[in-house]
Amino acid sequence: MIRQIILGLVILHLLGAVFLYYPTLRLGQWLALNDVLVQTLSLTLLFSQFFVRVVLRRVHNRATKGLRIVADFFLGLSPVMLVSVGVCELLLVIIVIPTSVIGWSLLMLWLIAGLWGTVKAWYPDIVRIKLESNKLKKSITFVQISDVHIGSRTTQFLHQVVQEINALGPDFLCITGDFIDQRDINAAQLQPLTALRMPVYFCTGNHEHYEDLEAILARLTNLGVEVLRGRYVDAHGLQIIGFDDHSNPDFLRDALPALNLNRQRYALLLFHRPLGLEHAAANGIDLQISGHTHNGQIVPFNLLVRSQFKYLKGLHKNNATHLYVNEGTGTWGPVMRLGTRSEITHFEITTI
Repeated sequence: MIRQIILGLVILHLLGAVFLYYPTLRLGQWLALNDVLVQTLSLTLLFSQFFVRVVLRRVHNRATKGLRIVADFFLGLSPVMLVSVGVCELLLVIIVIPTSVIGWSLLMLWLIAGLWGTVKAWYPDIVRIKLESNKLKKSITFVQISDVHIGSRTTQFLHQVVQEINALGPDFLCITGDFIDQRDINAAQLQPLTALRMPVYFCTGNHEHYEDLEAILARLTNLGVEVLRGRYVDAHGLQIIGFDDHSNPDFLRDALPALNLNRQRYALLLFHRPLGLEHAAANGIDLQISGHTHNGQIVPFNLLVRSQFKYLKGLHKNNATHLYVNEGTGTWGPVMRLGTRSEITHFEITTI
């Protein structure tokens, strides 16, 4: 265990040296800033994630929240910082450009990318998915949100999301995990949920299991949320099923048969990770909705996530079964989206 922790810290700081320390150092040099100032800034960014993620992990107040926001802003921007500095290094070899021009151009690029990414994280896109089924007596609409990450994200953001959902006027709402990612989130912080004007169904994600799971579920239940843990409810003319988060890709193979679902009726499955589509298809699930991947949230991390998950985003199909992977309504870590989107998904399933 100690070896794993030490190895993790070493890897963290090696990545920090590449993605944060080096780009900041070169920017300072190209802008001809004081050496002490440049080293101070570079080292501060290098150790920032260790400080906010490890040292201050259990400290929650305005000051630490502000420090995390700043540290995470630069973490989110770091791929842009590294790639842009690399391109500039190459340009300086090929052509003669004043380093001050390079430095100021980089600074403007980083600022624009950071602001754009922050706006994309704060204002989710409404993604509309239309499907058909002969198992429904009447058409239905519902909304999926996933990976909202209250704790990392604020009550203000939740209020904004709730307003968007109410404006869509769905028959019900599904929350596919990672709704909360911090201990001791209280009822006041979740108060916007009380403004929802439709039934709400919830399955857990991995982050709820990292925190005070039972307390989280109790708070959600008290707020009127239907928590689905290895069970289903008959509602809105369909079977709505939910399981706890699980990393085993074959989990659904054994879990679904135990529910004895009626294959003549529409079956909607809430499962946090986009795993087990083939098992969902084999067990008569009509639609599985998942999240978890964030589609990498910030390029090029989508390439890393793709190595772990076959389905990163959007709509997929196996025989008559659909899987939809929500890119995440919120964000984890940096409140930033670059090359991806935050989304609220609106489903319309019509009868045929």
